[in-house]
Amino acid sequence: MLSAGHFPIVMFGTFHLPPILPANPEVFAVLRQTHTMLAYLLFFTFLAHMGAVLFHTLVLRDGILSRMLPWSVPDPKGQVEQKPLKRCRELRGFKEKTTPAGIKLWWKS
Repeated sequence: MLSAGHFPIVMFGTFHLPPILPANPEVFAVLRQTHTMLAYLLFFTFLAHMGAVLFHTLVLRDGILSRMLPWSVPDPKGQVEQKPLKRCRELRGFKEKTTPAGIKLWWKS
């Protein structure tokens, strides 16, 4: 983008990178708009993920954050505490059933 705008790309002091595009105002304008839109898209994606974290933590209280964090403490069986999620499902009318293979299933009664 900078080389299309005819700006020097300075790395360290007097060390300049060679331009990768010829100086062209039209290309610079397109690249600048694309860069701006992608930056906004990245920012709004970050905001959406932060909103989802807050929603799951404060509203649903399903313990999803504690299961995702690398420093969460597992119980002796090697699983993270999941009581808030179990209680949330029970409040919504779901019941738990364990298969003979040990897989937990939830169904609405």
